Amino acid sequence: MIKRLYTAFIIYMVMLYATPAYSINFFFSHLGVEDGLSQVSVLDIFQDSDGYIWFGTRNGANRYDGYEFVIYQNEVNNNATLTDNYIRGFAEDDRKNIWIATSNGINCIDHTTKKIIRFYPKSIDKECTTNAAVRLLKHSDGNVYAFCNQSIFKCSMDQTVEPILPDTVISSPAHSVAQAPDEDIYIGTESSGLYIYSGNWKLKQHIPVDGTITAILPDEGGNIWLGLDEAGICLFNKERQTFTWLHKDNTCLSNNSIRTLVPYSDSSILIGTFRGLNILDK
Repeated sequence: MIKRLYTAFIIYMVMLYATPAYSINFFFSHLGVEDGLSQVSVLDIFQDSDGYIWFGTRNGANRYDGYEFVIYQNEVNNNATLTDNYIRGFAEDDRKNIWIATSNGINCIDHTTKKIIRFYPKSIDKECTTNAAVRLLKHSDGNVYAFCNQSIFKCSMDQTVEPILPDTVISSPAHSVAQAPDEDIYIGTESSGLYIYSGNWKLKQHIPVDGTITAILPDEGGNIWLGLDEAGICLFNKERQTFTWLHKDNTCLSNNSIRTLVPYSDSSILIGTFRGLNILDK
């Protein structure tokens, strides 16, 4: 049951959210190029097990310790650097290695040596390289999986990045991925809807959804929250197989282009949109 939808924009001020029962103060601070960030278009945010915050931008990966940035970028003719500066996502494996998806290959920062290792996954059906890694998933089996176009690859420091499913299994490029508490894996695509796989990569269900699924958030109640580009939020109840749509016209959602969905508490979700941050009270 949707109770309330609150809208908040990230600006240079202290913001206050309150109900008659309680109040929470939100303090927003700004980090930019002047603070050491390599570029202001932040495409992904990730916190590793050591507490570092990683920011993926259009001009490199940034590791932040709360005080300063360490920047990882591509250098021409230097194989010890990232394969590309357009960062699409991060993941951490059980050995605390940091995997970085870019528009031109996958990179791994070895936790022990701090060296960068490059990977160029190859399609299972073709000899050509599938360079653009769109999303990374830390699986419950401890491995990291990369979603490149319509292919899925298992990443390992002990071997090359190997494909696990044929290109034809997913009929359009993957744009989002998440694993639920029951270990089912949800893959949101550009134009062919939602795919549900078991934890061992057996297809369980394909659900047509109009639009590009840009974000996925499974919750403990069996609901699957889907963020879409220019179409708002779709709440899918897995048990009942029903859909509830939330968008700018029927809520106070700030924008229909959803970029990310993050759990804020047991009863609320942070929604990143093209025009600001929203708080959804479920």
